[in-house]
Amino acid sequence: MLKKLKELLSEQKELETRLENIRTEIKNQCGELTAKEIESCDYETLKNLYHAIYFRLDEEQNLMISNILTTKKAAIYPQMLKPTYFPEIDQLCLSDSEKVRLDKAARNNIRYYISEDNIERLEHPMTIKDLEILTTINVAEKLYNFRCPDCNSICQIVTQKELDNHKRVWELILLRKKQELTEEQEQELETLEEDGAGYIYLSCMDDDEFEDEITDMEQLQKYENNMDISYRIIKAPDLTYEKL
Repeated sequence: MLKKLKELLSEQKELETRLENIRTEIKNQCGELTAKEIESCDYETLKNLYHAIYFRLDEEQNLMISNILTTKKAAIYPQMLKPTYFPEIDQLCLSDSEKVRLDKAARNNIRYYISEDNIERLEHPMTIKDLEILTTINVAEKLYNFRCPDCNSICQIVTQKELDNHKRVWELILLRKKQELTEEQEQELETLEEDGAGYIYLSCMDDDEFEDEITDMEQLQKYENNMDISYRIIKAPDLTYEKL
């Protein structure tokens, strides 16, 4: 029994040494790959190879192969030359290259809350202008973060649509006070108030003593210095072409 165990342990050590040598050889071979060799591969072969060696490549090689893959994929699927994750982007008045850039950036930043404070740190660059454009086609959402005036913690987050509804309620209430409200506007006001518009409730989790309620434009303006803006991608991307 001991003899057999020693033989197996010896065999294991030999296999581990051989495996390590193979890993080293694979890394060396990866380092010698040229653009010409990569270009000679068909798309499916290159895609499978890339997935297998991705973590063994340096940044320059990764970029080279990724770009070649993208070109080969677009040749097979010409739809890739247009936005595929968010087809709505194609309706924007932008160049084709800008549409594709924006489409990819939105896809890769879908998990984040983005603001002026962190936008420079995004791995896939975007600008506030990009995000504003995406809000116009309901791919992104604009958020207003109300902060506690005492400790600066966020005490309420309101979307652009919600804020617009609050402002509309306050506008209609002023018309009602002036007795200038039409029947149609009265119904609109009733519907908005039933949906919770007209009252922004603020409560700080870090300061039990702070609570407030915003019920008109004057009160809202008091919070201008205690409010910042962020964005997030809210539409789920279409991953059909990514999976090909």
